[in-house]
Amino acid sequence: MAYLTWLADALRAGGCNVIEQAGWKSRGHGSMGDVRGVLCHHTGGGGSNDWSVVQNGRAGLAGPLAHLTLERNGTFRVIAAGQCWHAGTGGPLMGAPRNAGNTYLIGIEGVSNGTTWTAEQRAAYPKGVAAILRHLRLGADRCAGHKEWAPGRKPDPGNWDMSQFRRTVAEHLGGVAPSPGAPNGGGPRSLHRGDKGDDVKVLQQRLKSAYAAYAGNLVVDGDFGPATEAAVKEFQRRSKLTADGVVGGATRAALRL
Repeated sequence: MAYLTWLADALRAGGCNVIEQAGWKSRGHGSMGDVRGVLCHHTGGGGSNDWSVVQNGRAGLAGPLAHLTLERNGTFRVIAAGQCWHAGTGGPLMGAPRNAGNTYLIGIEGVSNGTTWTAEQRAAYPKGVAAILRHLRLGADRCAGHKEWAPGRKPDPGNWDMSQFRRTVAEHLGGVAPSPGAPNGGGPRSLHRGDKGDDVKVLQQRLKSAYAAYAGNLVVDGDFGPATEAAVKEFQRRSKLTADGVVGGATRAALRL
C-alpha cells in the first residue's frame, strides 16, 4: 500500500479536526503493507509536547512511533504516512500476523497518562477511527486496543472499554461491532484463507470472470482455500500490492468489490 498520504483527507472527510506535521507524507520506517486495521494507544505522558516524542522517538526507539496523535483538544495530529514502531510483539489480530502489526496496522497515540481523557478526546477518538476505517472500506471490528494486541504486556489505551469503543465506531459507520477480526456489520470484512461464506463466493466469481487468464478454473464454492489464495496473490502481484493473499481494503478497492 506504500505510504498512507490520504490520512489527513480521510479524517477531515469524517468531520475531524486535523493538524499536519511538516514532512509527514514522507516520514516512516518504510512502506506500509495492505492495511488491515487501527491500533489504539495512549502516550503515557499527557503533555502538550507528547507528539514530539511520537514523531522523533526516544532513547532506544527511533521515531516515528505512531501515525497520529489525538491531542487533548480532540484534534488529530498527522505524524507519519509510512511504518511506525507502535505495535511491538503481539497478535495475531484483525488479520495482522503475529509480531507484524507495524506493517499492517495504523497506530494512533492518544495524548493521555492513561487515566484522564478530555471530553473532546472521548468524542473524537472513535470518530477518527471510523473515518479511517470508512476510507479503507473496513468495519468496526478492525480496531483494537494495544492491550488486546499484547494482553498482559500493554495497558493502553487506559480507561477505555474497547468493546464499547467499537460499538461507538460502528455507530459512526452505521453498523454493529463484533470482536476484533470477526465478520462485522460495520463494513466488509477482510478475507483470507480459511474463510467461508457468500462474500467469498463474490470474490471467487469476480476473480473467475474478470481474470480468467489465471483464475478461470477457480471453483465458486464460498470456501477460501489454496486455489483462491493463489489467485488473490497473483492479482496482488499484478496490481503492485502486497502479495499476502489477504483481501483487505486496498485489494477490495483494486478488485472493485
